[in-house]
Amino acid sequence: MKRWEKLNDRQLSLLRRICEGADPVTAKDSGLAATVYALRGRGLVITPRRAGVWHAEITEAGKFYLDHGYHPDRPDPVSRSSSIEGSTGASGQRSQGVEDAGPAQRLIEQLQQADGIIHISNPDMETRASYRRLIDVVKRHGLVPEGYRLRHTGRDRGDLIIMLDGSGSDTDWNRVRLNTRNQFFDPAAMADVLNRDASRICVSPELLPRVFIILERLAREAERRGYRLGMSTKHPKVTFYIVVGNRQWGLELLEDREPIQPPPPRPPFRSHIGPPHRKGDPIIREPLAETEKTRPSGRLTLKLAPPHFGARQGGRWVDKGRTLIESKLREVIPELDRLLNAEEQARIEHERRLRELQEERERKEREQRTRWEAAVREAQEAAAEERRRRLFANALEAWRSAAELRRFCAVLQESAAANEDAETVKNLTLWIRWGQSLTDTLDPVLAPGALAEEDFDPELDGDELRPYLDGWSPYGPHIEYRFRSTTQPPSAPPAPPARGQAWRFSREGTEWWRWT
Repeated sequence: MKRWEKLNDRQLSLLRRICEGADPVTAKDSGLAATVYALRGRGLVITPRRAGVWHAEITEAGKFYLDHGYHPDRPDPVSRSSSIEGSTGASGQRSQGVEDAGPAQRLIEQLQQADGIIHISNPDMETRASYRRLIDVVKRHGLVPEGYRLRHTGRDRGDLIIMLDGSGSDTDWNRVRLNTRNQFFDPAAMADVLNRDASRICVSPELLPRVFIILERLAREAERRGYRLGMSTKHPKVTFYIVVGNRQWGLELLEDREPIQPPPPRPPFRSHIGPPHRKGDPIIREPLAETEKTRPSGRLTLKLAPPHFGARQGGRWVDKGRTLIESKLREVIPELDRLLNAEEQARIEHERRLRELQEERERKEREQRTRWEAAVREAQEAAAEERRRRLFANALEAWRSAAELRRFCAVLQESAAANEDAETVKNLTLWIRWGQSLTDTLDPVLAPGALAEEDFDPELDGDELRPYLDGWSPYGPHIEYRFRSTTQPPSAPPAPPARGQAWRFSREGTEWWRWT
């Protein structure tokens, strides 16, 4: 059922009775409860509680309905038709539709400038009705940006919150909506909550009037400074706080407790049935219950609680003699300003220290990277030089080996020429040919091999650079910790040469062959 649908005769008659006020409608009229709830659901009446009983009261929307015969939220058929014609008709009609939607368009722009949310503290019924009409125009004219949803809460009571939600989920909106229902910023609403259930605050019932006076004066002092005093009913015990911008500073209001003079000690009694008490027998004394150790003192305490762990402790005001905390309420907001300023200075100092630490860390990292880059350049030069020497020495050794092989083949050829055995000559000739072909493959002049294939300035990998880095990692500017055994492993026998592996002769005084 729409809010703006026409009331039936029973609902209209009851609405007139509530408006006249001659015959009050309360919770005692149980037969009218369903009708009252239906009117309240349409925003035509409200049902505040007094002394635990709700009383029906007419709203501005209800008075509007009795005066005009329709709900103020009812869509205007003329506006709807002009909107449709403005989107599809002639230019004159289109401009008229846009002009009607001007305030609604400004509401969307205001939401976009306010990061998607507008919070109005406890507005009157006329303001609520005007915003409801604007929201209806926004939806009917299709002014909600694509991908967003327009939501609002506080239609009839409490704070009015309008949200342009583009998250695509209900999580953020549910948090805002539920928190709004549990938050009160009007001292009268706070008093109504505490009157209904006085056990929600740690104060004796006779001190509640003082509590209401303190809350009202604190709210007035906070509003003068641009802050707001709030109360949350999310937990069984209500909590108070002062809203400063986007932050909340806790406020505790409770009654002190004083110790009770303990009664005289009871005579000890034996823990078992038996002969009379003797020295050494166990004695049991009944402990005094925790609730019996203290009692309400009738003195109130007000203190500013830090908003988070580690924050500066706030001020504390207590009843002392004839001086009550009501006379000290003007000190609360200046003390809060002092704490806020001290916390802001601490935050600035903390950020300065963090910035200095970050700069010092970056400076050390730059110095370490500079040293590492220098070590890498030196290691590349040393490793490349060592590689060139090794390759060149191997080529020189291969060239000498090839020269020795040529001389050896020449001696074998002379021996074959002097030999008269044909079979021996044939066999030696085969060996000589094989030796000459081997000499050509070993000689780096005829077959350059490694010298021709290896670059003079090669790209060296990490394993080749590591021995020259003096502990630095070849892959980054940090020290590389590698496990080094304290005991030398047993020497393993040389591995046999692989099939087809090349070999070359060694210089005199070493093994006659060396596998490469």
